Amino acid sequence: TSTEPKVANKFIEIAMDKKKECAVQYEVTVGGSGRSAVFADIQKFNVYDEAEILFAFGTVFRIGDTKFLRKWSDGREIWSVQLTLCNSTDENLHKLMNHIRQQINGPTALYRLGAFLLK
Repeated sequence: TSTEPKVANKFIEIAMDKKKECAVQYEVTVGGSGRSAVFADIQKFNVYDEAEILFAFGTVFRIGDTKFLRKWSDGREIWSVQLTLCNSTDENLHKLMNHIRQQINGPTALYRLGAFLLK
């Protein structure tokens, strides 16, 4: 995940050049207390010297605001979606995870994930 808006805009241009229906730019907020997700600044490992953050598999984000950014020349739309990193004490997240566990039984977390994705 790039921290540079100009890089995100370049990816939007690529998507629109490939005639995708629309493009979505995610704005991720990580700050705050109680954050338990693992993420790392990987800029020093990046071949392109780009400011980039890598999130651990399974990181959960809460979807916030969505807003229309602009129309492309042929009328297709570009949108922005705000995501906020969920923390380990998020009561709604715990309720959701418990509900999913009750709905999908299985011997391992990986099995339950596969079953969930197939639903």
